[in-house]
Amino acid sequence: MELFGFVGILRETFRILLSKNGKLIAVITFISMFFSLLFSIGHILFTVRLKEDIIEKGVLIMLSGPMDPESADLITFIGKDIGILLLVSWAFFISNIILSVFTMVSTTFVSARFYQEKEKTSFSFKELLLKVNGSIFRPTLTLFYILLMCIGLFSLAFSLLVLLSLFIDLFTTLKAIAIATSIIVLTIWLYLSVVFRLAMVISVLDERFSGIQALGKAGGLVKKKRLDGFVLNLLFAAALIAVDVPYIRMRIDIQSASVVIQVIIGAIVVVFSEFVAVFEHMSYTALYFECKRIHGEEIIELQGNLEYKKLPSMAITAEDLP
Repeated sequence: MELFGFVGILRETFRILLSKNGKLIAVITFISMFFSLLFSIGHILFTVRLKEDIIEKGVLIMLSGPMDPESADLITFIGKDIGILLLVSWAFFISNIILSVFTMVSTTFVSARFYQEKEKTSFSFKELLLKVNGSIFRPTLTLFYILLMCIGLFSLAFSLLVLLSLFIDLFTTLKAIAIATSIIVLTIWLYLSVVFRLAMVISVLDERFSGIQALGKAGGLVKKKRLDGFVLNLLFAAALIAVDVPYIRMRIDIQSASVVIQVIIGAIVVVFSEFVAVFEHMSYTALYFECKRIHGEEIIELQGNLEYKKLPSMAITAEDLP
């Protein structure tokens, strides 16, 4: 993979996709898309009606006045609807996290087989499920630490915007600062997520690392390839933003589209997003093995697991130079 940095990684990703286990990657992608569609459609159908109900009750309260006896009952119903909405949204979030971890772990295992001699034989779905079941805890723990760091980063950015709003009265200026801050935070996130995503791959393939240890290992391993990872993140983010932003704007204004249109557009967004996610997992698996190669570690196989062995380095002295 000496070709133009990140371009070489993308080329290697396509080689993984076209390998003997490419069909299994297609199966993983289909499963991920199916359940993601199921969760998303259920979330849309359930929450759209709840939101409409909340808005209708709110309009009735405004028309009748807050002192009207019926308004108290309407406020109670609104509170219950909001509670149900939050519960459904939380369940949707947790379901997607579980699905994302499964997709990431299974795709990483299948992609890693490309670098093993066993790639000459097919990787059965049953064997894959056994591997996923035996290693799901490590990437889950690593993801927990990553989410904590994300919460810290975005909380810091939000606190900064709130602080600035106390000293800036002009809305146009505050809006410009908010946009600039968002771009900076997104750039920092894309840069840091090179380590985050590589740490997830390490948590799957190396039983010795999880959580903070995986993040530390990833930070040291990716030093020479961080820019390539950052460019990959830019490409993936640009692809997702191009599709997600129009969809999010449509969801905010629920009156602008019928439920059927929302479901259809949502399905297209989900299918595209899941395909990008699977491709991203393959790319980071390829990046991981490229980082291993650069650090002089060869891949050896022991009872079906990936292990690494440091190759002896040869120091170059003045006598070696022509």
